[in-house]
Amino acid sequence: MAADGRATLIAAGRDCMRVSGVVSVSGETDLRSCGQGVPPLYAVPYEGRIRTPLLVVGSRADPLIGHLAVATLVHRAGDGRAVLIAGTVPGWDLLQGPSAAARIRAAVAAFLAQAGPPVATGSS
Repeated sequence: MAADGRATLIAAGRDCMRVSGVVSVSGETDLRSCGQGVPPLYAVPYEGRIRTPLLVVGSRADPLIGHLAVATLVHRAGDGRAVLIAGTVPGWDLLQGPSAAARIRAAVAAFLAQAGPPVATGSS
């Protein structure tokens, strides 16, 4: 199952919008080889433009986004942090269903509760 966090990450860095925060749920940062995205689904050039708090949640051995890509994303975004659990659970399965992780759900709930007013993010 593909995680919809990837498109949000790209939009948060590429497009100018006002948001209070971005939660990436196992969101890949490079999907240039998938589909015919216009523009291509490639977040890396835009990661440094994310001006709002960023929470990346996932699993350490996620086949969709590795822990090194998560660390790079969090570093480039500036106001970012990651919560990773052991295993290979991808995407929305971290938040719902039998493989949902209480630690991930708590981190997302706390992040949303602390969200401040919307700020401009992305290109102007």
